[in-house]
Amino acid sequence: MEISVILDLMFNMQSKIKIIETGRADGIMSRTKRFYPEDYSEDQINKIFRETRINAGKKYNFNGLHIIKPIQKELAKAKDKNNIFKDYIIVTKEMLNKEDYYDIDFFCDALVLPSTIKDVVLGHPEADCPILICEDRKKGYTSLTHCGAVMINRGTIKHCIDALTDGCNSNKGDIYCYISNSIKKDSYIYDKYPPFATNNTIWKNAITKHNNEYNIDLSLAIREELQRLGIENIKENKEDTATSPKYYSHVKETQGDYSKKGQNFVGIYYI
Repeated sequence: MEISVILDLMFNMQSKIKIIETGRADGIMSRTKRFYPEDYSEDQINKIFRETRINAGKKYNFNGLHIIKPIQKELAKAKDKNNIFKDYIIVTKEMLNKEDYYDIDFFCDALVLPSTIKDVVLGHPEADCPILICEDRKKGYTSLTHCGAVMINRGTIKHCIDALTDGCNSNKGDIYCYISNSIKKDSYIYDKYPPFATNNTIWKNAITKHNNEYNIDLSLAIREELQRLGIENIKENKEDTATSPKYYSHVKETQGDYSKKGQNFVGIYYI
């Protein structure tokens, strides 16, 4: 094999994205009303959230007004008046038609950012649920989805891979996946078998019973589903949002630790 071909293959297998994972030190990366004082107006919340994004952008070297995110089925119902929800959407420059990209609605499970679009962050807020990032390092596309337990159960991981293999003609061997910080199985516990877990294939090994309690391993569910889909290049952030002081955590908030009330943000941009 010629040296030029070897170098080309090596270059294509190097990651071309920067991964961002914000935490409590960066402020609440959400404009959900319950995270703010009760007397705050929508305008006040939007102003604070805009400033939070801008400040996070300065810290992590991106434009805080150039964040895009998928709006999944569970959240799209109230806003998707024209019933245009899709399994995935591939972003084009023409779609980025507002001054603040966060105001653009992408009604889909998985959103795909091509490497040809610079100065844009593809991401999603989270406060325990993993964010799955899938990068085709050869063709230059990255898909992303939010992996709440309900979303995992109904197939969002497959949609995130289909977005690349079907939407971008990616080869599975060129796809490298990253599972973000999230709540881990020792912290995610139900006192009964979780009602969301209706897909036995996905949860067979990811839900275990111990002393009449059920531990849910979201990361394992994601990894095993990716492997069933033919993906082998998988990396995971082992940090537990529930126990790490760095992150907000919905589970810890519901248990009474209000210092964990808020949302983190996980995203990528092309470097």
